[in-house]
Amino acid sequence: HEGKSVKAKWVCWLDDHSRRVMDLQAFPDERFPVIEASLKRAILKYGRPERILVDNGKVYSGHALTLACSQLGIHKIHAAPYRPQTKGKVEKFFQLFRRRFLNEIELAPPQELERLNQLAAAWLERYHQRPHRGLEGKTPEERYQPPCYRSVTLQALEESFW
Repeated sequence: HEGKSVKAKWVCWLDDHSRRVMDLQAFPDERFPVIEASLKRAILKYGRPERILVDNGKVYSGHALTLACSQLGIHKIHAAPYRPQTKGKVEKFFQLFRRRFLNEIELAPPQELERLNQLAAAWLERYHQRPHRGLEGKTPEERYQPPCYRSVTLQALEESFW
C-alpha cells in the first residue's frame, strides 16, 4: 500500500440470516475511515440495514459511528464483551475465509491491496454459491431475502458521517 508493505486488515459486513457477505474488503489499517468506507459500500449496494452487530473495539464504540447510525435509522448493537459466541457467524466465516482463501494467498508473493480485493471478490462469488449446513443445505445466495429496500441517497449517507 503506497509503496509500503503492510498486513492487510479485512473488514466484513455479513447478513445474519443468509450468511451473505454484504461487503468484504482489505484495508491497510482498521481506523474509522476504513469502517465508514466499508459500511457505506454495503449500504449503497444493498440498502440501509435495520441493525448492525459490531465489536466493542474503539473504532465501533466511538461517537462518530453511533451518530451516523442514528441519523441513518440503524440500530447499532454491540457484541457482549468476552462472549465470542455473540459473533459466532462472522467468526465462522473468517475461519473459512482463512482456510480457503488467505492461506493460499499467503503462499504467493505479497499483493497490492487492490489485487487482494479483486481476488477476494472472485472467491466470494463461489462462497455465495456453496451450500451451508447451518442454512439447511441452502446457499447464501438462495437464503438471502432482501428486505424491502431501504435506500439512502448518497448525499444523506455522506452527511450522516460528517
